[in-house]
This record gives sequence, structure tokens and C-alpha cells, in this order.
Amino acid sequence: ATLTQGQRLWFQTILVRREMDVVVVREGESDGDFNGDNTTAMVHATSRASQSSQWGPSGFDDKDPLLVMSERIPWWLYASEVAEKFRDCGYTHPAKVMGPVIPPVLVQVFVSMILQLAFFVLSYRFSFCNTESEATDPWWLWCLFAPGLAFRNFVEVRALRHFIVPFAHRVISRGAAVFTLFNFEVPAFVWFAPLLACSNLALLDNRTDSITTARNLISMSCANSRVESLWIMTWEQSFWHRVGLPVPNLSAFLCMTFAFTFLQFLWPVMMTARKGCFDVSFELGQSGADENLFGDKLNHEDVLRELSNDMATIQAFSLRLLKLRVQRAKEEKCLRTGHLAGVLSLCRQVTARIMFEWIAENSLQMNLQITLLAFECALSDKITMAKVSGAISVALSIFM
Repeated sequence: ATLTQGQRLWFQTILVRREMDVVVVREGESDGDFNGDNTTAMVHATSRASQSSQWGPSGFDDKDPLLVMSERIPWWLYASEVAEKFRDCGYTHPAKVMGPVIPPVLVQVFVSMILQLAFFVLSYRFSFCNTESEATDPWWLWCLFAPGLAFRNFVEVRALRHFIVPFAHRVISRGAAVFTLFNFEVPAFVWFAPLLACSNLALLDNRTDSITTARNLISMSCANSRVESLWIMTWEQSFWHRVGLPVPNLSAFLCMTFAFTFLQFLWPVMMTARKGCFDVSFELGQSGADENLFGDKLNHEDVLRELSNDMATIQAFSLRLLKLRVQRAKEEKCLRTGHLAGVLSLCRQVTARIMFEWIAENSLQMNLQITLLAFECALSDKITMAKVSGAISVALSIFM
């Protein structure tokens, strides 16, 4: 679904460029959507639509933004201090209000990596072999999920409370609903609850992968374990053996697939590291416009979009906002560099998801987990905690 959204936005942007007589202005114009400095290039249409009202007839021009927020959005879902700055200083672009939440989101990414490794170490240290010659992880290990989930939810909700103010401004100004599911308007809580649940399930998927990998490694060391012999037998019957590939070491293969899970955390951090990272301001009103280490333009909004890859609420708003920008550019026949920068940022995010989540994690790790779970079921008909744990991990991987 994310790939489809990215393709649609990209093709819509290309169509906008083909329909316009393009002129590039490099000096004296600032890009309202990118919020760079005054020398940022802006692409104009020679016959631009009338701009008597920037945000349309249903905008905030004749109302107090705080009043509009209180009418459309529950008090717990938006930051009043951001709405006040929005009203007093005109911070209409998401990049100008996302600065204060970038450091906590970045900390959450590193905390997720540390916990990913910690759960693997704890599971490997405290899992034990049962009478069925398979390893069982301790029940208290699953209880340790709670602190990580609480911190992650706190960071996501805080970022959402900032992001929703400029998002609601642009959506309401175009006469659209703020909260939608499957293109239907829904109450705020009906929108918020399932998306936050998806975010938590994505986090649980990573944690259970750590536990399952460590438990499978312990299972191979149990007395009378036949996992490795079944692995060799299965490989010798596969296509890879016919083309001449030797049987890989199962322990090394498990560790390799587990290491791939860290790429989905490291890649966004690397792609959003800015050249002037020590000079970037994260205060309200600063867009953080700069180039990353690879020369791509990005601001606080782009950084948040890529770092919050597994935060469903942020991704839902980010995709809708980018789609609205492209639609507006098409209507007004005006394409700014911010539109292209946003679409390119989304393309990087989708590419990383395909490489590191769909291929490296799902295609390899999930299939390996299914194979090992099938081995355990073939060796014993009894329902054990090890089988239940493995089935939960596989189910979460399929669902996510």
C-alpha cells in the first residue's frame, strides 16, 4: 500500500510538470512548501491560478485557529502551544513545528535498536531446553515489552500532537475531513486507536523476532535435537541444492537474518543525518532545511517522515499531506521544489522499506521462522510454549 501511494504521488508530480510551462526562479523567491532560505529554487507556471486566498474559502482566515482546533480535534490530540504559535507567528508548514519532536524520535530509534539486541541476549541467556528437546523462553521476558511500548507510544503521540496542527489547517482549508479511514470520515478515537495498535504490533513484531531467533539457536543445542538434520534434508530437496549451493550453517544463517533487522533502524538515521547537524535548530519556527550526507534536500518534516517509518499515525498524516500538496500544485499549475523534495523523500523511504523490511526481513527471516516452526511441529504433536511463541512471531510478521 505504501509503494502504491508513493507511485501515485510520483506520477501525479510528473504530470503536473508536463502540463506546465516551467520557469525556474533562483533569486529573491522563497519556497513556502520547502521553507528553505531565500535562494531556494522555486518552479513557477507562467500562467498561475489566482491566489486571492491561499488556503481557500473554508480556511482559518476568519477564525481563531485555537477555536477551530477545539471544534474539530479532541484536546488530547493536539498541542495547544503549537496552535498558539501557529496563530501568533503563522507557522503553517509542518517543518516549522516538528523541530522539538525530532530529538525524542531519534532517541526512540536508538532505544529500539538497543532493546532489539537486549531481548536477543536475554532470550539466549535464559531460554532452557524442555522435555520435548526444544527451547522455551521464560514468561517474564514477554512482560518486559511494556516499558518499551509505553516510551514508544509517548514519543509517537507527542509527535502527532505537533504534526496535527498544520495538517488540520491544510486539510480543513480544502474542505476535507481530518480523520479518515478507507476514505470515510470517522471520529478521532476511531481513527487513532487502530493506527496506534498497528504501531505497537510493528514494535512487537521486532521484539518477538529477537526472542524467536535466540530460542531457535538454543533449540539446536538441546539433547536429541533433530532441527539441524531436518534443515540439511530440506535444503538438499530444494532448488538451491540443485543449482550447486552448499547447505548453509543454520546458526550463521539465523544470526545473519537477525542482523538484517537492524538495517531498518540504521538506514533512516543515515539518510536523515544532515551536513550541518550541529548547527540545526530544533526550536519551534525553524524548518531545519539542509542537505543530508548524500546531497538530498530535506527539512524537519522529511526527517520525521523517515525516522517514524513504523509510526502508523504519523505516516497516515504524512502521506495525505503530500498528496494534498501535489493535488494543489496541479490545480494551481505551480510546482515548488518542496513538492519534489517531499516526493523524493517518500521514494527513499519506500525503497528502504522494500529492501530492508520486505526482502531482508520478511522474505528471509519470516520464511526461516516458518520452516523452523514446521520442524518443531513435525517432531512433536504437543502444543508447547515454544510453538505458541513461534506462531505468534510468524503471525505478527505476516500481519505487518
